[in-house]
Amino acid sequence: MARSMDKFRDPENLSRMRRLMEKLGNPQDSLRFIHIAGTNGKGSVSRFIYEILEASGYKAGIFTSPYIERFNERIEADHNLISDFDLNRLTDTVMKASEALGAELEKEGSLKAGETPVTEFDVITAAAFMYFKEVKADPVVLEVGLGGRGDSTNIIRNPLLSVITTIGLDHCERLGNTFAEIAGEKAGIIKTGCPVVSAVTGEEARTVIRDRAIELGAEFIDVSEVKAEITERSLAGTVFTVSGGKSYRIRMAGDHQVRNAVTAISAVEVMNWKGTVDVEESAVRESLATAVQPGRMEVIRRERPVIVLDGAHNPEGAKALSKTCAALFGGKRVLMVTAMMKDKDVDGILSAFAEAADSFIFTRTEDLRSAEPEMLAQRAADFGAKGETAGSAVKAVNKALEAADFDVIIFAGSLYLIGEVRHILREKGFLEEER
Repeated sequence: MARSMDKFRDPENLSRMRRLMEKLGNPQDSLRFIHIAGTNGKGSVSRFIYEILEASGYKAGIFTSPYIERFNERIEADHNLISDFDLNRLTDTVMKASEALGAELEKEGSLKAGETPVTEFDVITAAAFMYFKEVKADPVVLEVGLGGRGDSTNIIRNPLLSVITTIGLDHCERLGNTFAEIAGEKAGIIKTGCPVVSAVTGEEARTVIRDRAIELGAEFIDVSEVKAEITERSLAGTVFTVSGGKSYRIRMAGDHQVRNAVTAISAVEVMNWKGTVDVEESAVRESLATAVQPGRMEVIRRERPVIVLDGAHNPEGAKALSKTCAALFGGKRVLMVTAMMKDKDVDGILSAFAEAADSFIFTRTEDLRSAEPEMLAQRAADFGAKGETAGSAVKAVNKALEAADFDVIIFAGSLYLIGEVRHILREKGFLEEER
């Protein structure tokens, strides 16, 4: 393409995305969706729900972002990632439709010089809709890319269910600077008469979402105060009990994953009540116990040194990681390898990380937005965090593995870092080949 594409649109109307989908035959209109938004947790909640549906005999689909190592990870159906052939074929089809749309917009005088008619995320979302229709995926777990109201996924009409996981101050330049403003963007996925499951805490944000649901006549199910008692924590996962005495085990470590699991359980229960899916309790238990989301408190090695990957890339995620470290690694020496993007709340993330580790290796990713290691080290010093720098993920991994006096090595701070580290560790034999 002659012009580079924006990754996401600013929160605005979705007229161009709708026109693009009309040219492609509106495949999304023949699909059933569970639509999921939130600052943190939406990837894990999506994975839990998808695995529960698969275990219940559904040929489900899942659309997530971002990917960790392979772009194909973003589109999956019936436990198969989209093939390179299908991805290229469908993307080509979407791009031809985009070119036709661009010609129309130019004729109308509504396409600015140097502007592309659609965004990168529009293209991949459209390709996903086409793929899910082709393979007859049902239902499709559809994760929002950014925000909700103006997100490309928000052209769907009547989801089986809308889910909002958490509200945090991330992507403020696009979504707003207050919890209420960001909640308003997330609440944009709520549709008239379609149930809403919300795990949002904080009265300001919760009120925005509840009021929007009431306005649209959408049943509001608030799971933020569902009591979950954790009875066992280990690297192998977490065991918890919810009100009513039901006990579950999840493979994903961290107390925050318990909240994500409760949200997924509640979502499935609501769909069961509505008769839109038929899921047995055994499928829920089986799926929660085995579901894994790469790069989310992912334990790569359980022997000393324990190796953990976690894409905590905003203050809320960093605080959750710090809390998990305190619960699982109290009294152990922890080395953290971190990189993060310049446009993130670097101080907010580093202040939480400083409580989780004894020493650091500050590094960078290959992405142009990556903050320089020296800058991270200087900022981290303000929070009492000390360490050394490494100019690349490869150098950082090698330094970490050569460090002999640590019990735990944690790679965190950016999903770009997690993707690079996973590739490096696989080459070193720490990860087996996957799908």
